Amino acid sequence: MNIWEQYNLREKLNKKIEELFCVYPHVIAFWDLQSIASHPKYFADWYHVREEGAVLYTSELAERIKKLGILEH
Repeated sequence: MNIWEQYNLREKLNKKIEELFCVYPHVIAFWDLQSIASHPKYFADWYHVREEGAVLYTSELAERIKKLGILEH
């Protein structure tokens, strides 16, 4: 994934996450490994980050989001 693809993915996910804050205000997005490393509790609860930095939701949250029809899988 190149830098522009990462940027576009982040922008798309940021927009979706903003929508999610209305429903799940406790969800916090971390985009880089340094932020995640400094907040391991939140990372462990909600996120799995692939090497290229793309964010994947854990299955529990993903199921809720899928039911809302907000994010495509």
